[in-house]
Amino acid sequence: MKAFKGHIPERDLDAPAVIAEFIQQQETLLKLIRKARQVDLRAIRIPISLTSLIRLKLGDVFQFL
Repeated sequence: MKAFKGHIPERDLDAPAVIAEFIQQQETLLKLIRKARQVDLRAIRIPISLTSLIRLKLGDVFQFL
């Protein structure tokens, strides 16, 4: 099964840059998790990247990650 065009990585990636971006994304995720402690995880709905027609509860998104 092939991935969608927007989900296929480039072939000539700079490994240190990829690692730095990954670390930044993980730090951002931790900040979001800390902020989410103050909200109802069942009330907020997040659209998925494949289609905006499907929206998941914030708590479900965190479980998926």
